[in-house]
Amino acid sequence: MKELVAELQQAIRTGSRETVINLINENPDLVNEPDERGFTPLIMAAYFDQLEILKSLLEKGARINDVDGAGNTALMGAVFKGYPEIVRYLLDKGASTQAKNINGANVMTYAAGYGKPEIIDMLIAAKADSTIKDNKGLTPSDHAEKQGNTYFLRAIS
Repeated sequence: MKELVAELQQAIRTGSRETVINLINENPDLVNEPDERGFTPLIMAAYFDQLEILKSLLEKGARINDVDGAGNTALMGAVFKGYPEIVRYLLDKGASTQAKNINGANVMTYAAGYGKPEIIDMLIAAKADSTIKDNKGLTPSDHAEKQGNTYFLRAIS
């Protein structure tokens, strides 16, 4: 199974949708099978900006709110990486905006630190909570201030 997971992850990274679909069709359990770091195929698709593969994985039964080894979801990864199309699609499909990773960060924490205005606006429209504190007691606003993300601070006020 480890070799199949590696092959699937490589196909996702390189954008080979046909290979991904063939592997999942032949081995349906692969759709949610994490690699050694805990990255599920869906999380990999989000991190590598592979929207069509991400859509196919969800159609094949990928769990939208699964987490990687650090507790990050596909939505968190897309926010962190700055992929608005993936963020929009995941939100439309019901991805949780309230999940927290092992450091207590949520999507708004990532939006505050790295977020593009379009993504910040989407998360606000989706009612993502900007008051949740991370494990250090910092809110997304605290992170925005540290990063100089004035757009975030204006948008949530």
